Amino acid sequence: MIAGVRDRGEIYTDYKFGATTVGIPEADIRRHTREIHDIMGELGWRTHTAEELRLKARADFNSRVDERIANWNSLAELEARAADSCKPTGGRYAEIPMLIYEGEEAWAEQLPQATKLMMSEEYARRVRHLVATNRISNDEYRILTGSIW
Repeated sequence: MIAGVRDRGEIYTDYKFGATTVGIPEADIRRHTREIHDIMGELGWRTHTAEELRLKARADFNSRVDERIANWNSLAELEARAADSCKPTGGRYAEIPMLIYEGEEAWAEQLPQATKLMMSEEYARRVRHLVATNRISNDEYRILTGSIW
């Protein structure tokens, strides 16, 4: 990647030690790491500060909560569909609540009770029932759950 971005006729082996660093002196590993960091800096890449990462994580959490609220609000309309109105998915789907990643627990705890319900097993149960009764398609299931498969 670095060689391709720099476009100086280099190839990836100009930057890669190999599959392992076994047998390479620690001083060479540190020097190589510094050189790579310098090159990445020249390309305008940098590491994020802890505060930037915290803000990004919080924004991601808020976005997932907002998406879950919107999806929850669409469930009644989907539940009003006739059973077997969609082609059977043939899949078995797990009932899991919205994922809360490490470090997000305190944020989740501060949410209103109604929002917590939308993130709970109750949401997953309702979505699973929509699948079981063929009221939603595979694509709709993926939208409602954020699944990529």
